[in-house]
Amino acid sequence: MKNIIYTMGAVLVMLASVSCKKNDDVKGDEQSLVKKVDMEFTAISKGGLKTTVKADGTTVVWSKGDAIKVFTAKDTQGGECTLTDGAETTTAVFNGQCSETGPWTAIYPSSMAKSFAEGVITFTVPILQKYADGTFAKGTMPSVAYSNTTGMEFKHAFGVLKLRFKGEGYVKYITVTDKNGAKLNGTFAVTPKISAVATKSGDDGSVSTTLYCGEDGIALNASTAVDFWIVVPEGAFAGGFDIVITDTDNRTAELSTTQDNTIIAGEIKPMPEKEIVFQCACGLKTTVKGVSGYDYPLVSIGDQCWMAENVKETEYDTESEGKEKGVIINSSWEKVLACYENPTNIEGGKPGYMFDEQWQKLGLLYNWAAVVGFESTESTETFTGKRQGICPNGFHVPGLDEYTTLKNFIEDRFGEKTAAAHIKTSTGWRRNAGTELLCGFSALPAGSSAGVVVNVGSYAYLWTSTPKSMDSAHNWSLYCDDTFIIEQASSKFCAYSVRCIMNKD
Repeated sequence: MKNIIYTMGAVLVMLASVSCKKNDDVKGDEQSLVKKVDMEFTAISKGGLKTTVKADGTTVVWSKGDAIKVFTAKDTQGGECTLTDGAETTTAVFNGQCSETGPWTAIYPSSMAKSFAEGVITFTVPILQKYADGTFAKGTMPSVAYSNTTGMEFKHAFGVLKLRFKGEGYVKYITVTDKNGAKLNGTFAVTPKISAVATKSGDDGSVSTTLYCGEDGIALNASTAVDFWIVVPEGAFAGGFDIVITDTDNRTAELSTTQDNTIIAGEIKPMPEKEIVFQCACGLKTTVKGVSGYDYPLVSIGDQCWMAENVKETEYDTESEGKEKGVIINSSWEKVLACYENPTNIEGGKPGYMFDEQWQKLGLLYNWAAVVGFESTESTETFTGKRQGICPNGFHVPGLDEYTTLKNFIEDRFGEKTAAAHIKTSTGWRRNAGTELLCGFSALPAGSSAGVVVNVGSYAYLWTSTPKSMDSAHNWSLYCDDTFIIEQASSKFCAYSVRCIMNKD
């Protein structure tokens, strides 16, 4: 094991010299005695730990935009010091408004800082890290310091998992999940005076963390391995990791480790080189054409192949429950079958926070009978539950069990309490948008209708083909303020969105 020698941009170990001038800026009752002054830190690397490196892999450089947050016992709000000189050199100058009296406790990057009390820094670690060539992402490695003087030595609070892959394709995401359920992101706490090792705190976060390699992906090589760096908390991780690699065509490759993967703060844990082969639940297909001629994008999630947009068909396809092409069960409400492409058909018009492209992808709202092609002469007792209904040939309306499989897959990877965020789109919601990049399901808040379309931007409802009673059927509900995926039953006369799932046989 060797010490970490790469990081995109940050203060890891520094000595500081300070010049000050008085400032009477006072914030809050609890901070009324705190004197803020202009602090100037000259940051110099020390020892084997390094910041961003140049092409030769040895020269230490600082990055434009680097910042640290500095606290004291009285100044619990802290002060931010940003790099003002020395970017791309071995020595950098940081300036900011901080307390003039130590001892000082500090964290890099400043954006991670959440709170400070009684010597403990609480900070948040994001679920998504961005790929950096030959190192790990800027702003993802928490580093802390404590000192009675203005010379502060920063130490890593996390470690690094280095993955090495060979193969063909372009890597878009790498998701690492701890098999024993340890949280890899969320809220952590550290006491720099005692130790730089962070501990998990609170109930937020998930057991997975994802490296995002950009829309164009990172090209793999069949003969030479490519390195990927992911920042993770210190721990034994004795049960190993599950690793899912997704390429730019939504194909996936899955790996599983069983050996002890001990991560030590400030060190790199290299994993054995692996050759990967991408597979896809959607086969070679990336879209499916509806009877109206519209091409719906597809996404593989686990071993399921889903449409990544809501249905907007006004006809059944040729193989749907023996129905004639062009015949559809009317939902009884003219506005329910009105296309969202025309905002005048929707009460209130298009929300300002929804893009025109998203508006066109909201699809149509259907009552349950229209979704599954259920005739009034059919009996709930003889209903099979698996119906093509409004879906294109080769696809069907998902049953409750298939939605449950999807729900379990998302919850296992990202955690039950944050699952909804990974189903929802990243824009188009009134508030609390999701992180669709990690899943691709891209649920949009199309609202509902019982004659007038309402709640566009706030709710997404998705029918299943599974009836609960003569009058109700199961569906999914996603609300802008909820982080959970809700399974519920509603009146069959409600008009909701629908997705389709590919037949497996």
